[in-house]
Amino acid sequence: MRLQDCLGGINDIVTRKAIFGDIIARPARGLSEGQSRRRAFAAGLIMGNQQARIPKLVAGARKAHSLFDEAKPFWKSPQRRAQAQPSSTDSERDLVPAAGVQPLAIES
Repeated sequence: MRLQDCLGGINDIVTRKAIFGDIIARPARGLSEGQSRRRAFAAGLIMGNQQARIPKLVAGARKAHSLFDEAKPFWKSPQRRAQAQPSSTDSERDLVPAAGVQPLAIES
C-alpha cells in the first residue's frame, strides 16, 4: 500500500467515527424509538468494521514510510550533488525531519 492511501484510509475512518458517534448519540427527528435503535446499531456495526481496519492501515503506512524513507532522491544525481553549492533551500538538512519530531501515535 502507498503511504498516502494508508494515511487517507485512517483519516476516513476517524472522520466516519465522529459522524457515526453523533448518529449514535442523537436520534434523528421523525424516527420511532425502534428505528433510532436500529440506526444506532447499524452505525455501531460500521464503526466496529472500520476500527478493525486500522491496524492493517497503520502497518501499511509504516511499511510505506520505511520504503519512502529509504528511497534516494531521484531529482539529484550524485555528480550534481557533489558539484552543487549548498544553499539554504537546497541542502540535505531540508530532507530530514526536524529534531524532536515524533511519529504520530495511532490508537487501535
